[in-house]
Amino acid sequence: MAVLAVLVIFMLFTALAAANPRAALLTSVFFMPWNGLDIDIGLRITVYQLSLAGLVLVTLVRLTQPGLRPVAIAAWPLFAAFLLYAVIWSLLQLGIFPQLRITTEGLRGPNARAVIQILLFLFSVSPVVLYPMLIRDSDDVLRIGRIYIAGVVVMALIGWLQLVGWYATGNNPLPIGAFGNALGGGYAEARSGSYVLDALNIYRMNSFAGEPRDLGIAIVVALIAIQSVALVAPRPATGKLLLLWVFLFLTLLSTVSTSGIGLWVIASPTLVPACWLFGVRIARSGRQLLGVLALLVVPLFIIIGGLEASGIPVIDIITDRTIDRLTSEGAIEDFDKTILAWLETDPSAAIAGAGLGNVHLYATPFLDPIYALYAEGNVFVAKTQYLRFISELGIIGLALFLGWYLLLTIATTRTVRDHEQLRALVPTVSGVLVIALGSLQAIAMSWALAGAMAAVCALSRQRQDSPQALAQALA
Repeated sequence: MAVLAVLVIFMLFTALAAANPRAALLTSVFFMPWNGLDIDIGLRITVYQLSLAGLVLVTLVRLTQPGLRPVAIAAWPLFAAFLLYAVIWSLLQLGIFPQLRITTEGLRGPNARAVIQILLFLFSVSPVVLYPMLIRDSDDVLRIGRIYIAGVVVMALIGWLQLVGWYATGNNPLPIGAFGNALGGGYAEARSGSYVLDALNIYRMNSFAGEPRDLGIAIVVALIAIQSVALVAPRPATGKLLLLWVFLFLTLLSTVSTSGIGLWVIASPTLVPACWLFGVRIARSGRQLLGVLALLVVPLFIIIGGLEASGIPVIDIITDRTIDRLTSEGAIEDFDKTILAWLETDPSAAIAGAGLGNVHLYATPFLDPIYALYAEGNVFVAKTQYLRFISELGIIGLALFLGWYLLLTIATTRTVRDHEQLRALVPTVSGVLVIALGSLQAIAMSWALAGAMAAVCALSRQRQDSPQALAQALA
């Protein structure tokens, strides 16, 4: 049943890609944050991955025919070096894994997983190559941003319906893993994101994003994009942006996601320095920024005060999920602590890494006894992307990635600096990169933004070849 569902969904997206590649591209962007639409067939597959896979397959077929050709990626030598290093170094690890009892087998067995992780890595990076071939003008770039935010908004609306039904009945209508379980390929049992605080049940919204933290991270990316537009756009639709921001921010709070809220706090202050660093003009004055901040903060405190007065301990909930949690558990999560313990014992491993998908084979002996109860013998990876880069590809891989991303951003800035609508791309990219390095959940968004930047740079090169063509594209 699960395999059949995967095949049917893949065929539908492939048919759409064959009929209308741009529509297929936008559809994949819409489903990018919908991680809860997943099926486990020995390998966890999401609807977003199936939509992107259909688009990749159709594009590869069309490359064999006249009319479509690959587009050179900005700073491509460093990009190619990053890919080659990741693939070749990971292939060299095959057959030399440490002898460790692993209970997983099949597609999650050591050798099979190592090969699959290489393929998944190349697949996840595919938007960087794919988007420039399918994006034809600045409107397509703007549509990508709008469609992503639309996907998050739809999930948020579903999430509020979830909470209403949950509090009304005491049963979660959208437990984590419900989609996959319905198709016979999900988790062993559906789970809910909830906890009890002073005898009060706190239900955490997850919608179709997967875990509550997945929804939180998806919302934070949308918030950063909205804040970037408000920061640099000369004539933003202030009222609409404000309403949208408030709705999404309240939804973020409803996820009670420590990582989501924390990364929003960390990423938001990077937007202004990013504009200064890359020479993007900020359209808002300091007084306007302070005014907007007051406009948001004052009502927020009023709402919190009203909820506290009505008996809902909002401050206690926030404290329990932030200060108390960090004090009792620390800011580092279970698998990250384990991997850091391994790297502390063998610092040289941080130079080149263990290869894609192999870190659990080396870090398992360093599991805390509490974590070993559920992780020993199983597959695990770092929960922060920066540590996953270091543990799998080493400091070498992380440096290659960051160096290429920086050069790509610089090349994009030169193109969009004089184009009002695209200017917000630069601070958005900077903020999302911070989020992506701090959370695995945002890495797909960072590759999509890299694809959008590569497409913008490709349009710029078209201007050099045909000024009139790009003038139309960027008009």
